[in-house]
Amino acid sequence: MRKIWSVLLIITLMTLVLYQAPAKGISASISVDEDEYQISVDPSDDDQGYLEIYGQVEGSQFTILDQLTVTLSVNVTEEHDGEPTGRFWAASAVFDDETVTPEEARLTYNRDSADFTIFISPELEGQGEGDIAVPPGISPLTEGNLVLTMAYTGSSDGDDVQRMTIIPEYYHLINLSTPLTPIEVEAGNRLNYTLRIKNAGNEIDSVTLEIPVLYELGEEGWTTSIDLTDIDDMEPGDEVRATLLMQAPVEIIADRDLEVLIRVFTNAIDPDTQEPESSNELTIILQLKRSKVEEPVIPDDDDDDEEPMVATDSPYAIIGVTAAMAVIALIVIIILFTKRGGGDEGDNSEDMHSSMVRI
Repeated sequence: MRKIWSVLLIITLMTLVLYQAPAKGISASISVDEDEYQISVDPSDDDQGYLEIYGQVEGSQFTILDQLTVTLSVNVTEEHDGEPTGRFWAASAVFDDETVTPEEARLTYNRDSADFTIFISPELEGQGEGDIAVPPGISPLTEGNLVLTMAYTGSSDGDDVQRMTIIPEYYHLINLSTPLTPIEVEAGNRLNYTLRIKNAGNEIDSVTLEIPVLYELGEEGWTTSIDLTDIDDMEPGDEVRATLLMQAPVEIIADRDLEVLIRVFTNAIDPDTQEPESSNELTIILQLKRSKVEEPVIPDDDDDDEEPMVATDSPYAIIGVTAAMAVIALIVIIILFTKRGGGDEGDNSEDMHSSMVRI
């Protein structure tokens, strides 16, 4: 009998050790690496609008029979210069593996922690009511206030909240535009191009404009000018215009396409590549047309024996021709008169007169 009571006492003690009513010390908490993160808002960046934040849920003071079911929810409110804009950035928080659902995990004595990831992505836009992707090109004065809430139930009930700030990264982006339709150009033609340069980044930038071919064109007889090459302290969103004037030479010797490369770049240098932080370029196509030259007329071989034509349009030329004809006529009359007057002198003269008449 004593042995039976001893066994029951041992079992009772073990039960009391292994099982406890929901204890106040059982809980879970969330942790992340940082409380401030940066996100790309550069429209030219493939990673624009994407961000991943890694964290962990960890339980404490578990016994063998304790367990907690943990859920995650995330909300990102947009603010500009400290004031809410009324917009929400699309985001989600999911457990990495071995979960009940992507947003739900179970913690036990043997597994008292779980890793999770917070995703901010354009692909999540519209999954929540009124949420949007992080807008490209937003000002650094705009930020997202992220609130991550973890709730747990089971051996104990409770929640935990983590707050983080999402700040747009600074970036440089220079845009360049002008009409690019190819233009036919003949000798002496004048061209006028308006070049638009815009600071599409979110930093103040100084910009340089260059057209390398202008020097070469000057040597070929072109007249060119550009009224603006250096632009200082462009605010984000600023746009300036530069005027490019070009005049073709007085003679173009052959048809050809002329490519005029125009380039802009920031004076800020990337420390890794030692190249400008941002640059842009475009090419104007000018279709040059050969000058029209009248070719001289080459006479045919059959015309070699022809007498040159005498212009008779001048009144002096007409008078001269008339006088010459009169002199010739007078000479002929004198000759004929002289011959007729000698016909009575003999038979030889008569025979000669008779021969002339027959002709």
